[in-house]
Amino acid sequence: MTKVNDLIQEDLTEEQKKLLEIDEKKKKHKLLKDYLKTEDYKKLIEYFKNKSELKLEEIKKELDNRRKGWISKATQSELNISLSFYDFQLELANKLWNSEAEEILKTDLINNADNTYTHLTNKVEELYDVPSYSNLDLIKKERMEYWLIDDRIEQMVWFYDLDKQKIPNLNPYEEDTEENKALTDVS
Repeated sequence: MTKVNDLIQEDLTEEQKKLLEIDEKKKKHKLLKDYLKTEDYKKLIEYFKNKSELKLEEIKKELDNRRKGWISKATQSELNISLSFYDFQLELANKLWNSEAEEILKTDLINNADNTYTHLTNKVEELYDVPSYSNLDLIKKERMEYWLIDDRIEQMVWFYDLDKQKIPNLNPYEEDTEENKALTDVS
């Protein structure tokens, strides 16, 4: 079936390909918006919010240790934080599998994780892998990823919303001319 679709797409004009891409984005956006209203989505959010609460307990424990005189050392680097984000993306992707909407999100997350990993393998920057953060800093960063899970998914859904990707002209003294509209259209 894929070969047939590839052959058909090869015969399309650039305009037809663009229209097909727009239709695909609209279809995906509708599926994803509907997914945000499902029980599966609510369970997914609850799962990660619970993980956030577990991270909060780790933070509190670490803070109690500090009160008792335990001294923190910088053992984590920017690289560790980026690796943690990579792991988070894969963890989220692995929790998705029930529906076509979840497959869209899963594919996007795996692509993002691959891009993150490629970035990590190529990044050469002074002090990037030098420990400058404590374990507590890393735990806080992980907690925020879990806590903001609904924002992350809604942002992924927004990516497919073609109507909201236009930046309005906020200058009250400029008319909404065709030229200004063309300058602010990011789609």
